[in-house]
Amino acid sequence: MARRQAASGAHPENRAGRDERSLGTGLLAAGAVYLAAAFLISEPEGGYAAVGPRVFPIVIGCTLVAVALWLALRGSKTGASAAPGAPAAQTVSAAGALAAPDADWRTAAPSALLFLGYIVLLEPLGYLPATTAFIALESRLLGSRRWRRDLLAALVVAASVYALFSLLLGLRLPAGFLGGP
Repeated sequence: MARRQAASGAHPENRAGRDERSLGTGLLAAGAVYLAAAFLISEPEGGYAAVGPRVFPIVIGCTLVAVALWLALRGSKTGASAAPGAPAAQTVSAAGALAAPDADWRTAAPSALLFLGYIVLLEPLGYLPATTAFIALESRLLGSRRWRRDLLAALVVAASVYALFSLLLGLRLPAGFLGGP
């Protein structure tokens, strides 16, 4: 592997910096599109609302843009300050902090697919069963091997959030097949 890196002239540290810059650039583009869409949300006329319907999407978009810029700038610094031959997990940045290790795609990819499945099944199954299953399966993906505890914790979290939204905030979450006809 060292020969291949020496032949190509690429160090793992430089690749990590490029990856962060690429991710930052992609997130910046997504954040810009998201912000543009958030500003297109119409505000109701004649009604008084301290917080309109587009406030939270704009806050989320601004946060996404800020994180994207931070990643892109961090990637520029990581690639420039990396010591040749130092392992990626032990690379020290100019600020004196250790650089982040590479992402574990064997966990991230199934988690992303599970989340997409959750989004698709949320409406037909309903909030409680879909969220309970999602939390229990996600805990399994993240390394937990205690099914009973995970299911109980998932049910408690899902029921608590459901109660918060329906009882305190008066918002309806998808009922799915539990909602009846």
